[in-house]
Amino acid sequence: MNNNNRHSTTSLPARIRSAALASDLPWRRITSAFLCVIASAVLAGASLFGGVRPFALAFLAAADGFTMSAAALAGSVMGAAAQPDFVASALASAILFLVRIGIGVWIRREERDESPSGGAFSSLCRAAVLRGATEHVWLRAAFASAAAMIAGAISLVSRQLTARAVLSVFASAIIAPAAALAFSTLTVRNLARTHARDAGVCVLLFAFVRAMRDVAGLSLHFGIIAAFSLSILAARGIRFGHASPASDASRVMWGVLCGVITGLAVDPGGAPLYAAAALAAGILFPVSAGLAAAAGWLCAVGISFAAGGLAALSAAVPELTISAAILVPLLQFGIIPAPAVSPPLSESHGAAVTEARLAREQSDFSVSRMRSLAAALSSLAETVGGLSKKLARPPLAQLKQITESAFDAECAGCRNRILCRERECASYSDMICRLSMAMHKSGKADAGVIPQALAARCHRIDDILAEAEAGCAQAARQAREQDHSEAFAEDFQSFAQILTDAAAETEEKYAPDEGMSARVKREMAAMDMGAVSVTVSGTRRRTLRAHDLDLSRLRLGNEDIRRAMEGILGCPLSTPEYEIDGERISMRMDSLPRFTLIDGCGGRTAGEMRGTRAPGGDYASSFESDDGRYYMVICDGMGTGSEASVTARTAAAFLEETLRGGAQMQAALVMLNSYLRRRSMECSAGIDLMEIDRYTGEAKFVKSGAAPSFVIRGGRLFRLCSKTVPIGILRALDAEMIRFTLEKGDVIVMVSDGVSENPEDAAWLCDMLASPSASSDEPADLAQKIIRAACAVAGRRDDATAAVVKVG
Repeated sequence: MNNNNRHSTTSLPARIRSAALASDLPWRRITSAFLCVIASAVLAGASLFGGVRPFALAFLAAADGFTMSAAALAGSVMGAAAQPDFVASALASAILFLVRIGIGVWIRREERDESPSGGAFSSLCRAAVLRGATEHVWLRAAFASAAAMIAGAISLVSRQLTARAVLSVFASAIIAPAAALAFSTLTVRNLARTHARDAGVCVLLFAFVRAMRDVAGLSLHFGIIAAFSLSILAARGIRFGHASPASDASRVMWGVLCGVITGLAVDPGGAPLYAAAALAAGILFPVSAGLAAAAGWLCAVGISFAAGGLAALSAAVPELTISAAILVPLLQFGIIPAPAVSPPLSESHGAAVTEARLAREQSDFSVSRMRSLAAALSSLAETVGGLSKKLARPPLAQLKQITESAFDAECAGCRNRILCRERECASYSDMICRLSMAMHKSGKADAGVIPQALAARCHRIDDILAEAEAGCAQAARQAREQDHSEAFAEDFQSFAQILTDAAAETEEKYAPDEGMSARVKREMAAMDMGAVSVTVSGTRRRTLRAHDLDLSRLRLGNEDIRRAMEGILGCPLSTPEYEIDGERISMRMDSLPRFTLIDGCGGRTAGEMRGTRAPGGDYASSFESDDGRYYMVICDGMGTGSEASVTARTAAAFLEETLRGGAQMQAALVMLNSYLRRRSMECSAGIDLMEIDRYTGEAKFVKSGAAPSFVIRGGRLFRLCSKTVPIGILRALDAEMIRFTLEKGDVIVMVSDGVSENPEDAAWLCDMLASPSASSDEPADLAQKIIRAACAVAGRRDDATAAVVKVG
């Protein structure tokens, strides 16, 4: 049997969905880069007091990745071309871009050099170098401050040096890093799902309206148009790239907040105008979108007139009217649709957490049920076992008859018979009753109950007591044979152990690793794979599940993701499998076996050696359970012929079925021992059972009356021996377990006692296995070579079997 690594492959629908996502990613990146250029160009025109323009530099410092950084640089230079300090702004932007890219490349190279392995981690580093500027947000803020200082210093050279000019430079150096931190909530993947994003949106809206305020043309105040339009749209529930609020109250509050922010950008004194317009519109949006926009216009006009009279009204009405005229049809006819009310971050995260909690609760419920059943079966086994012990005691009436029969047999020709039976009748009857009660209690005939006078004159009293004990033991044995309660108790105890082992394995499989889950989530965020929930479960076999993935920025392929996750989890993983449910994307990866196994068997029966067709008593088989455990078993039925053959095959089939079903080796062997003992014919078998965990590399040998096994490792030979009796002889299982850890290149040799009954008898076998060719031979060839050599040894007339397993 050739057991190779079974690599999980993504299902066809999942591959199609993954390909669709991959084909969509370049267009998303192009669109994002184009919008980044426009935003940076607009922000370059946003000025504050003293004429400082820190927002373009802040946006460039906050841009994440090489492509976005280059787009922000292009937009910043384009926007600065229309400004008087073009040279200072363009030069500072170029320096900032080059420094960020240089620092990013240096950091990634340092990480790659410090990595102990150049496999998955170096691949991840190369991808990170291509992404370029991905340093910490606080470092980006520092870069923004330094770039603002450089731009201010250059601009001071070309104009008059005044206190106001110097103050504006320092103000820009303070505002730029603050704006960079705010913009980072919109650009950095691991910050984009936090509540700080609202602050980033507000700063962006403020800068945008501030830039529109300085745009001249058609005698219109474009800042008023932008402020009013953005306030109404915010009251509609649009959060400008963020998830829409889940309630009308939060939607109205968001609109009012945006009204205040945009109003401050146009004119600090006019902030209440836009806040009131947003409030009025937000209240009426559930009734009619067009009516809400019209109500916002009416409210803004009314407040403007009340605050400044006709002069203020004439200054603001044209812009407000133009904005309303555009918004009313767009909103009323659904050209600007109402955003789908998606749950906010807390609810989305709560849904993922709830799903994970439900899965955990289901696992806990299954484990609890199995443990409860195991406890019930164990208790039942104790009860039935106690009942069996009671039923195995012969009744007092039978013991009394046995005792009297023992006295009758010995006293038949005794001259003192009349004295004992007739003259001391009461004493004799009391003695019989007390002896019977003693044997019923302990199975022993207590000599202390014999009267002193009788003990002094009866020279055969010891023989009488021994015969009574023998009769009691035979009666107890017959009672046990007729009653199967003891066998049922043993079976119940075995079933309880199987359920306990299954519960422990289920608990281990689904137990979450909180520390590893948090680490994987951080690494995925660094790879632009933002996920709301990441869970790593299991210790022996790992399972990675990520929910609510955002792959819009992902630049790595499936193999890169797999290698990166393997470097973190420290085990081979399957190709990522994706599942799409509406707008939610989930990913799953499972650990794969570390080891491959190739085996081969060979054997000859004693009949073949003698030239007959008598069946052999050896049977070897190999199989693998569903959970990745490999088994090789050699069953040696005691003796030769058909009875030994049936015993060996029955034992092998019994072990294969129970171990495939998930039972542990100890429990399976206990059940097999109980079964063989209860068979009608006398039978026993030597069991040589090996288990290899292909995920962890742990190997276990259980030997019960089996010959030694051998392990060839690195040119050295190791012998594994055990002095135990065959299974099915004793009531208690007599088996010894040997454990060791596999290494790639190991060769394991198992033989029956027809090949090697003891180490001294098999010196030729040790010499053969110690030769260099033993490690290079194919397993089947080496097994046949061992059998041929065993048959050539003088005196070999027993069944001979050899099994070889090579670890890769």
